[in-house]
Amino acid sequence: MSPTGKDWAMRRFTLARARAVLLDGPGAGLRSAAEHVNSLAHVCRALLGQCL
Repeated sequence: MSPTGKDWAMRRFTLARARAVLLDGPGAGLRSAAEHVNSLAHVCRALLGQCL
């Protein structure tokens, strides 16, 4: 896989997004915690899709 290709860029973006979501934390309230879990689920689905 070429480091300049579209797939490579998408994988790097997905990993950067996962890192950002994990570092951001769940927040103080229930709504922000629920949104955090939803964001983690989206990132996990994207990572899984790139592994297949």
